[in-house]
Amino acid sequence: MRVPQPKVEKPPLPGELPTVPWTTDEVAAAKAACETALKGLTLEYEPLEPIKQGLCGAPAPILLKSIGSDPKVTIDPAATVRCSVARGLAAWLEKSVQPEAKARFGSPVVTLHDAASYSCRNRNGAAVGLLSEHALANAFDVSEFVFESGLRITVAEAWPKVVSPPLPTPKPPEKDAKSETAATSPTSKPSGSNSSEVTKAEAPAAEPHPAPPPVAEEPKPDPNKELAQKVKRALEGEAKIQAAGIDVTANNGTVTLWGTAATAGERNRAAAAASKVEGVKTVENKIAVVKGS
Repeated sequence: MRVPQPKVEKPPLPGELPTVPWTTDEVAAAKAACETALKGLTLEYEPLEPIKQGLCGAPAPILLKSIGSDPKVTIDPAATVRCSVARGLAAWLEKSVQPEAKARFGSPVVTLHDAASYSCRNRNGAAVGLLSEHALANAFDVSEFVFESGLRITVAEAWPKVVSPPLPTPKPPEKDAKSETAATSPTSKPSGSNSSEVTKAEAPAAEPHPAPPPVAEEPKPDPNKELAQKVKRALEGEAKIQAAGIDVTANNGTVTLWGTAATAGERNRAAAAASKVEGVKTVENKIAVVKGS
């Protein structure tokens, strides 16, 4: 008789978690900071309504359409970002992109193709894991640079390939002591020769020793990964914790718990269990309480 296995539900995505709207004070403060960030910049943009979607969003986002005027750099399509990102892009274009473009190609950049801006998701679109900066409107990906001359550089095609490091050059073989002696010992010509010239015997050339094959080093254990696994096992050993819905990451003794719990009690028990694991210094509890999870 086949025993039915318990159904393991995947944790909800960032946008599926409960949404707590921005407060009036948060929106007002963000708009004031935005005004300060964009002061003195030449931008074409449109203020947007606050975005809040589960864990994602921004209190004062903008729709960025272009940057600068000489030349004007079009953002295609327009990007939903925070004002701090728009300011960072303007500085990057002015101080890095345009000087390099003119020096290398004799033409400025006039269009940045927008591969991704605001997107409510985890990093790399994973089902579980850390929240992406795109989910906070705090990132902008460029897929292509378009120059005034018509030149186009696509990032995916021009990105540097990974090159394997060259193998170490083998040392030249050491000379054999006997061969060295024979090569420098004087010998007379055969009997009957009218010449008394003394010559040096030629020693046979030493064959080079083949270089030993490189030995691959065994990967060193990752202490952060090992600590996260220890905490995960500790959670799985607690009967009152649904560990399948909790992810664990670790960084230098700081453990972060992600995922969902059915009750606040279960959430607190998970943090308490994690804090008892050897090597854990602090616990950041980012588990969301979702009824029925």
